[in-house]
Amino acid sequence: MSGRLAGRVALVTGGARGQGRAHALRLAEDGADIVVLDLCAPIDGVSYPLPTPADLDETVKLVEELDRRIVAVQADVRDLAALGEVVDTALDQFGRESMAPPMQAMHGLPIPWVEPRDIADAVAWLVSDEARYVTGVALPVDGGVTWPFKAPQLTAGG
Repeated sequence: MSGRLAGRVALVTGGARGQGRAHALRLAEDGADIVVLDLCAPIDGVSYPLPTPADLDETVKLVEELDRRIVAVQADVRDLAALGEVVDTALDQFGRESMAPPMQAMHGLPIPWVEPRDIADAVAWLVSDEARYVTGVALPVDGGVTWPFKAPQLTAGG
């Protein structure tokens, strides 16, 4: 598989339908394998219908039709232990080397600073057609330093 994300794995939350599914499919189109999670269950106080396991199955089918591997997990993003289990599953299935930088950033990349080229790449994306509807956003390019969830599985010793 070719594409700018070939050989990488992306973790997508809320991937059973809607925006999460769109992310999973777009990343798969660029060559990434996918780990997708969604609660697929009602939440107290939410009056509209939430995704179902069938929706998650449909995401799996659509990613597989793009000839990409996918692991789908029913999990709640509000449960840090469950997120840790999803990371473990991703590492078991795909290995540490293939984890896309944003997932590696769940622990903060072991870098002393961000290179000017990293910022320039973000700017190039922001002025591209792919970002045509992105306005008024703070886009941290910080190697994961500000990411609130830390995955010990992704440290050198983990």
